[in-house]
Amino acid sequence: KMTANSAKQLAKLGQYLQKFCKTTDFNRVMAKAVPVACTKNTCTVELAIDTEHANTYGTLHGGLTASLVDTMTTMALVANDSPPGVSVELSVSTCDRRPWAARCSSTPRLSSWASRWPS
Repeated sequence: KMTANSAKQLAKLGQYLQKFCKTTDFNRVMAKAVPVACTKNTCTVELAIDTEHANTYGTLHGGLTASLVDTMTTMALVANDSPPGVSVELSVSTCDRRPWAARCSSTPRLSSWASRWPS
């Protein structure tokens, strides 16, 4: 059940995502993200993977994966009334093209959580 606070956080996440729809900078890759859930330390979106997100093999580009991790952790901060932070450590592991890789026209659910908060 969604609490009043999580509904407020989800609305704030939606407002933050709206900014990506209007930008021409790199953050535009998040323009198709749809907020799904938001709680104290986490946020979840769905992102329709299209050719703009894909590598030559038609799967989610590894470099974009790192950017999504960075952007999503910022969203977890902003949705919880913290100022945007700076990534301190970022780790992404990639694999070969498995059948479960995010492909064009798929809509994976992306979740993030913030383990450190700006002081």
